[in-house]
Amino acid sequence: MNSRLQNQVQEYIMQNDWQAAIELLEQAREQEPQNVTVLGTLAFCYSRSEHYSQAIELYQQLCELQNDVARWPYSLGYQYYAQQQYAQAITHFDQALEIKPDYIVVLYRKGYALSKLKGKEGQALTTLEHCRKAFHALPEGDAKDREHKHYADACFQQGKLFLKVGNNRLAEERLREAAESRGDSADVQYNLGKLCVVVGRYDEAIDHLKAAQRLSQQPQHYILDYLGRAYTGAGRLREAIELYERMPTSIRSRAYILRNMGGVYVQLEQLDEAESVLQEAVRREYRNHNGHYQLGLVYQRLGKLQEAANEFRKAIELRQKHYGKAFPEAKKVLQGLVAEHPEVEIPQEKPQVLPPVSPSGRPVARVKRYFDDRGFGFLEIEDSHKDLFFHIKEVKGRDSVQVGEYLEYSIGEGKKGPQAIDLRIIEPKEPSS
Repeated sequence: MNSRLQNQVQEYIMQNDWQAAIELLEQAREQEPQNVTVLGTLAFCYSRSEHYSQAIELYQQLCELQNDVARWPYSLGYQYYAQQQYAQAITHFDQALEIKPDYIVVLYRKGYALSKLKGKEGQALTTLEHCRKAFHALPEGDAKDREHKHYADACFQQGKLFLKVGNNRLAEERLREAAESRGDSADVQYNLGKLCVVVGRYDEAIDHLKAAQRLSQQPQHYILDYLGRAYTGAGRLREAIELYERMPTSIRSRAYILRNMGGVYVQLEQLDEAESVLQEAVRREYRNHNGHYQLGLVYQRLGKLQEAANEFRKAIELRQKHYGKAFPEAKKVLQGLVAEHPEVEIPQEKPQVLPPVSPSGRPVARVKRYFDDRGFGFLEIEDSHKDLFFHIKEVKGRDSVQVGEYLEYSIGEGKKGPQAIDLRIIEPKEPSS
């Protein structure tokens, strides 16, 4: 590739004009089909423009042309990593590490990929520790400075994993290491706040969580909820409930937020408000046993004993059904209630609420799972063992949905097969008596 063409390609890359760069590089590739510089730059441009299959093909060719260069299997693995295909990514990361065992960025990305795979937390922690040690072994200078971000990221991921497995001491140690380099990171401040809530240092948690919310620059449901928990743990109940009440509707309407909000209302002895928000929590996430249990406790305190007994029974049933576990707390409360009030021993049947019907006659399904941070979820399709993928951009008039809501939909073809498109929220109607 001549210098004029190379300079033009670099100019396009600096402008993030990947397509223009690709066109020039494809011309150069025709003339020099095995030129490593051309192939590597072309693969990079395909990767940045998210044309992963083309990038994969090129990086495979580079691996064959230079089988002793760790960069190529790493870059090949990164194409799968970027698509969240972590198991495939790790295969190629391992090939890179065979060539260059202390390749810091690869160690970090392998550790992160392992953390996303079920049951691989231990391997993830080991790999991230290898990354940290490789960083500390570097001599001071430009190379170490360049790798500092990956070191901080490795500390952060280790901190999250230690917190997840209950090793709070090491979690705090690693998160504070990350904070020294990434103190302006909302994620680091959030996880430090979360850790402080777990260990009961609520005032410190409030400081970290306020910082996390400020740094995030927009309301984040998980940060605000932990801030509410911190206020509650510190006994600052009025501040907690004011925080919940000020939350945007899109956040406050989440089932777990409503459950926590209901708990604060209970502590404030505002039982009518607790009843209302917990009823809404149950409606939005009917499968959650804790919501039914909390609502049952509120019904009991309000003297709605039959309703309380029904909720306790439902909580026991759901925990057994979905987790295969008994619910001893709910059983104990229910037994005590029946002992004092034998009339509630027989369950009172509720009228069944049927899924709503689409006015247009299209199929309707319930939201089974939704990942707000990634903008997609799955619909529970009746008489099908497979859930149906959907993306929030296909939901008309909404930038988020809740588990338990109903959507009418059509079927389209996505990158990985059928998916729901042209979705609209359909409100359920109470059955007629």
